[in-house]
Amino acid sequence: MIIKDAVIMHIMKTANGLDITREMVESSIDTFEKSPIIHNPGFIIKDYTEANKGNYNKETYAIGYIMTKPYIIGNEVRADIMILDEFQHLWNGHYDNWSITLDAKQYNGFQFSALEVF
Repeated sequence: MIIKDAVIMHIMKTANGLDITREMVESSIDTFEKSPIIHNPGFIIKDYTEANKGNYNKETYAIGYIMTKPYIIGNEVRADIMILDEFQHLWNGHYDNWSITLDAKQYNGFQFSALEVF
């Protein structure tokens, strides 16, 4: 299933206090395309530190990917996405979370890792 213009991120202050700015997204926009869409059942994995990435990979699985380079409209980051047919029931019309690695050198960007649905 291909979904056109899906919202894949919001430019905002996150629940854990990280301020995702337009400038951060713009400097990181090339890292979104081809990133996986992951099913993280019941938000079983909540700790995204490097020490726990092994558990993340054991407990979650890819259900699709971001097909196109994203673009920004207002505070929304949008792109076309593809959800594998057997996992269409897991897509409820929006993402639940995303995973990024901050640019430690400049803190003005990030590496997009995955979009998540719970």
